[in-house]
Amino acid sequence: MELTQVTDDMYRISQRLEKAANELYKLGEAKASSEQVYRVKLAQDMLKLKSEGMAVGMIADVAKGNVGEYLF
Repeated sequence: MELTQVTDDMYRISQRLEKAANELYKLGEAKASSEQVYRVKLAQDMLKLKSEGMAVGMIADVAKGNVGEYLF
């Protein structure tokens, strides 16, 4: 292999790594945003269930089931 070919390969690989890192960052932001929405909805549902008089021991499980679609 010639030095120029090795250099070109290294440059292309570094570009791929940069793209991958940027994509991971975007995915992380999206996950954090959806997690925030999920937790807010979970807290709201837990308060609603508590005000409706549901047993305290069941509130967390029922609320998680009610708002599970916001997790993903």
